[in-house]
Amino acid sequence: QQILDEDNDDPVVLKDDKGRSVRFEQVAVISIDEGDFVILHPMDPLEGVGEDEALVFQMYVGENGEAMDYVDDDETIDAVFADMIGYTTGSEPAV
Repeated sequence: QQILDEDNDDPVVLKDDKGRSVRFEQVAVISIDEGDFVILHPMDPLEGVGEDEALVFQMYVGENGEAMDYVDDDETIDAVFADMIGYTTGSEPAV
């Protein structure tokens, strides 16, 4: 729910694979044919992620409510960022 609230500026806190909390800034929420995605920029150092990089997560409703999975498929990541860039530049979003 926090991610879909446009007025919420609080960090999104996720657990890494070692159980440590990592804070993220929400960059964008994108809906494309493949589903709903959120682009998150790590606010804390994250191994393998540069300071100018962001990660893509797919949102879905699971057994315990809203959930997200990290996206590592290059085609999906490209489609999400293309849609975001199209939206921010005012051009037609990619499909």
